[in-house]
Amino acid sequence: MALASDGRGTPRRCTPPAKAKPTCGPSLEEPTKSPVRRGHVRLTVCPHAGEAVVSVMGVRRQVDRSRKVEAAKDPDRCRQEAARRARRELRRFCKEHRLFFMWTLTYGHGGQRDLVKLRRQVERLVAKVVQERGRRRFPWAYVVELHKDGERFHVHMAVPFWFDQRRLTALWGHGHVWCTDKRKRGECTFVGAVRAAGYMAKYLDKTFGFSEFGRHRYEVARGWKVTSYQISVRDLDEGQRYAEAVFMGRPEYVWDSGSCEEWSAPPVRVLFFTPKA
Repeated sequence: MALASDGRGTPRRCTPPAKAKPTCGPSLEEPTKSPVRRGHVRLTVCPHAGEAVVSVMGVRRQVDRSRKVEAAKDPDRCRQEAARRARRELRRFCKEHRLFFMWTLTYGHGGQRDLVKLRRQVERLVAKVVQERGRRRFPWAYVVELHKDGERFHVHMAVPFWFDQRRLTALWGHGHVWCTDKRKRGECTFVGAVRAAGYMAKYLDKTFGFSEFGRHRYEVARGWKVTSYQISVRDLDEGQRYAEAVFMGRPEYVWDSGSCEEWSAPPVRVLFFTPKA
């Protein structure tokens, strides 16, 4: 490196000028961005719930998220989408946490006609059961059914364990309680949870007849989630092969949007498995 004088006889270093950065081309120091474009295929796997969804991502569309039915552009479509989404989330939650035991909570002495009070009473029952089980919290889910008289309600609740029916009736304190194991002889808890989820979905659809637009159609325990992850694949067939490798077997049922004539969204394939124990 060359030395120069500063005018007082003291040598100083001469540093070469810094090289200018190129103005063309991307910089390697910047984070790489890979936005989801039209035609991109995504695989969503729910390993504990036994489901995988392979979907082609389309252009982001404007979704009507109106909270009031009179403000919605298409109220019927909003109800259909909400019902489909609620059935999917409830089904996955029940299968994820093996909710195979059903409680039917009824009311006596004139019944219950207030949904707010009903939810508070169910929360009190859950707290009492937690205390009975040594303060061990547990996952649960329930839907509300409107009685045939069109006024009174009762509750269908799914839990992952057996509980004494007489003791549960005493803890409930508002009426009779029916307890049902959704498993048949020799079946595992996953099969029972699938059956319980289907049973609750039947009553879930009926809630749209009496519940206000935008309200919860079902309730689940806080702090319990459905495990899932997503990866990118080349096409629907590759996504299915990857899912079969994850679950170590062929799916028991496959729903493909190609078989639905009324399907107008990008292609989707839903795979249903029974997870290995």
